[in-house]
Amino acid sequence: KTLLEAGGIGGGLGGAADLAGTRKPRPYGAPMQIQPPLLNPFSLVYGCRWDDAGERAPLVSIKVYVRGAEVAAGTDHATEADMLTASVAAGHVDTCLAKGTFRLGSIPDGIVTADVVEGETAADRTVAQIMDRLVQGPGGLASGEVDAAAIAALDAANDGEVGIWLTGETTVAQALDALAGTVGAWWSFDDAGIFDTRRLEAPAGTPVVTLRPGDLIDQGQAIELVPVADEGEGVPPWRATVRWGLHHTVQDRDGVAGSLGEDRKAALAREWRSAVAEDSAVLTKHLKAPELVVDSLFVHEADAAAEAARLLALYGAERDRFRVKAPESRAGAVDLGDVVQLMAPRLGLTGGKSFL
Repeated sequence: KTLLEAGGIGGGLGGAADLAGTRKPRPYGAPMQIQPPLLNPFSLVYGCRWDDAGERAPLVSIKVYVRGAEVAAGTDHATEADMLTASVAAGHVDTCLAKGTFRLGSIPDGIVTADVVEGETAADRTVAQIMDRLVQGPGGLASGEVDAAAIAALDAANDGEVGIWLTGETTVAQALDALAGTVGAWWSFDDAGIFDTRRLEAPAGTPVVTLRPGDLIDQGQAIELVPVADEGEGVPPWRATVRWGLHHTVQDRDGVAGSLGEDRKAALAREWRSAVAEDSAVLTKHLKAPELVVDSLFVHEADAAAEAARLLALYGAERDRFRVKAPESRAGAVDLGDVVQLMAPRLGLTGGKSFL
């Protein structure tokens, strides 16, 4: 399903006829350096999210920049009509957070970007909470069609603040993939059609079932040790890099405001920043050990660094992968992500080993 609705600018803003029928963008969480469309070139009105009936979280701030330099904040208006009739001071920006729009007081001399915050608190801007809003908003699901316990569990596993800016032909599935990938999770629908999500973890805890050779088809003779299906083909990575702090608009140092400091210019020229975790012992043992690089939607370095360390611990261990054939009577209750214990003496698993 396409995430973004088509339509004109609406809201009585007037102008910008070329936007009729285009896809309306949506910010979730705290996306940075987005480039909102110009809705009315005569009144200098831009939109981060407009005609947003049905959205389940408010916009709480819009910080506007021209050529990377922050524009002084003016007044937030209750309605767009009030914003349109107000006199916005030169060099300032007025907002209508209720509708997700803003109006400049001066004609910009370069690229207009914005940092947007959606969701009342940081707890509303986690991967789990945004996934929940997506599937129950543009995804069209009712609350009873979402596993609330799974949402809560993913929140407990990772409550880092994230931000995503959705434009063009983005689908619900594509947005969910980007969010889930940020925290090493996946999403799916169970047999009853309920939306579910879980984070990939090392197998631990009580297995839902123990499979012995006698439980398997062909008495276990068909058990196969198969290659690990990852980039390193079974060789663990020695370094995990989580890219974070995505700037949706990258600006060349020569194109930004001259008043900016060198650090700010350098930051605006980077699409990503990186958090890295390393284990040199793996590289000593495996000279051709790969590196794991993950693009995330985290907005804070600490959250990216924690995920990099977790991924290195998870993927940095040498693991086996088996293929078994079990009748439905033994494996029918196993769900994606469940822990299964396999006992296979001929393969050195006499005492049993837990797998996902």
